[in-house]
This record gives sequence, structure tokens and C-alpha cells, in this order.
Amino acid sequence: MNLDFQLIITTYNRPVQIFGFVNSLLHLLPDVDKIIVIDSSDKINEDLVNLESIIYVQSTHKNQPYQRFLGYQISESPWLIFFDDDMEIIDYQFFEKISERILEKEYVGLGLNFQDKHDQTFLLSLEKSAFKSKNSESSFFNNTIRSFTGYPILEKGKVSWNGLRGKQPSELQSTEWFSGGAFIAKSEFLYRNFNFTLFDLYEKRLGKGEDFIISYTLSKSGKVFFLPDLMLLHNDQQNSVYSNNHFQLAQRVLFSRLFLSLEYARLNNLSFANAKIKFHWYAFWRVIGVFFNYLIKRTSTQKELMKGNFSAWKMAFSFQYKIELSKDNYWTSETKKDISASKHLLKNAK
Repeated sequence: MNLDFQLIITTYNRPVQIFGFVNSLLHLLPDVDKIIVIDSSDKINEDLVNLESIIYVQSTHKNQPYQRFLGYQISESPWLIFFDDDMEIIDYQFFEKISERILEKEYVGLGLNFQDKHDQTFLLSLEKSAFKSKNSESSFFNNTIRSFTGYPILEKGKVSWNGLRGKQPSELQSTEWFSGGAFIAKSEFLYRNFNFTLFDLYEKRLGKGEDFIISYTLSKSGKVFFLPDLMLLHNDQQNSVYSNNHFQLAQRVLFSRLFLSLEYARLNNLSFANAKIKFHWYAFWRVIGVFFNYLIKRTSTQKELMKGNFSAWKMAFSFQYKIELSKDNYWTSETKKDISASKHLLKNAK
């Protein structure tokens, strides 16, 4: 039995990289007409447009969650595999193995493991507690400090307030989250009970954690697993839109935690007031941490990180949380416009 799937790849201003990735996929796929590329680049990728075996659509919004939703709107397969444009497949049996894994169990989502080709220290450092000890995470002192400052060590595969996540399991086991770089989802469960106001935050350059929202929402509908087999390489060219501006990145990382905390409360029928308290306690210690980091190491980078965190925390006090669960919304109407405008490019659209 073959798995009926389509690939959705989002890309932004990486014409050479995305063209190379698509060509590598075409050599591995058992048949054609499975690749959907959603491009929000400043220019049309003529090389991709000329490929007869893919569906190429331009996105009018430079907004990755929206781009994925646009791909979902075009797709017709029951299973969707999502890739960022800087992923590479290093296992030539990828599609065969994925098909076997999905068909052997009932999943609604499957997180895929990948290895970073380049150093991600800077990005990862923004996600860590400023009070985390350099000692082993198992130390009582470190665990106590982290729990007190709102950054507890969670069980593998578990999530909590503020979008915090435990490490992924080392074996094929259930999880509540996966990374947005590469994952698989059952189409009928995608965007079910999904809060589309996340797209609004991304449009304002204040959103982050879409992968948390998608995966955790899916986990409420069925089983989500993490596949530890290493079959992918994350070939980030050190030109991520997230890391180009230290102030904006720090602002996004901290501010997005408020929305993630509120979504955690919504999906678990918990108090929104408690979600806000959890966030502000977390934010307080993050802001204090970056402030002391700046006092110790007065660099322009540390200054921008400090300013970004302060700005995010200030905005959080006036943030108005909204819930938009209907698929009949502004963003759906935008996908219809983009699909209509790209019809001349949809040579293989059914």
C-alpha cells in the first residue's frame, strides 16, 4: 500500500537553494505532481516556474504560517509533508521509510529529526534561561533555579506554559510537539481548532512558535509521534530572517511566549489569567537576565537583545488576545486571491 502524500515547501529569497532542493526531491520521489512550492520572495523564481512537475504559487504575504496554510489550501492529498527551504534529505530511502512508519500506526502528525549543518548557538541561546547553570541539567540546584524562574526541565516530548518543551524522545514515541523545519500531518486534522490570529502576529513580525501551535493542536486530535531516525540535514545559510536583527529577534522570541502561554491555556481549558501570570513571571526573569548579561558584557549585540526583551515585555501588558477558529476568515480569503493570481503558474493544479 502506497502513501498518498504531497510536499509543501515554503521559501523566501533563496532561489538557488530552493531550486536545488526541489530537484533533489524530484530524483527521490516515486512519481511527480507531489511538490507544492509557496514562494514569498521578492521575485518570481523562473527556474521553478519552468519545472513541469511542481505546483508553484506566489504568496503575497511574507508570513510563513500563512504560506503553509496556502499550501494546505491547494493540496488534495490526505497526508502533507512540510519542509523549510533549507532542509536536505540525506537518506535516499526517505520516502519509503516515511511511508512504512505512517502506514504501520495511526498518526495525525509525525515530527522528523534533522541535524544542523551550521552553528545555531545564537538562536538557541535566546531560548535558554539566563539563569541556567553550566552544570548538568540533573543537578538539584539547576533544576530548582530553572523551575523558580519559569523555565522548568520538562519530561521528554511534553510542553508547558510559554511554549516550553521537553527534549524529544530518543525512540519512536508519542510527543506533544515537533519542529517546523520538517514534519508530517494528516490533512483532515490540520487547522482544526486552530487560532488563526497567529497569522496576525507573524504579519506584525511579533510571532514565533508556529510549530508549537500546529503540533500541540494536532496532539489534541490524535497521536503525534517523533521519528528519531536521522534522515535530514538543516543547511541554514546563516541568513535566517530571524537572526538578521538582534532587537527584532529578541522581541519576537519573548513576546511570542505570551501568545503560546494563552494558547496552552485555551487548548487545555485553563485560566487565561493564569497564563498571563505565568508569562509575566517568565518574562521578568528573562529581562533581568539579559540586563545583567549586558552589565557584564557591554556589546552592541547584548544591548540590542536587552532592548528587544524590554520592548516585548512592555507590549505584552497591552496585548489583546483574540480567538479566531473559523476557516472562513480573512486569511482564507487571502489564499483564494493568491491562488487566483497564480493560476497562470498552476500548470498541474487539479
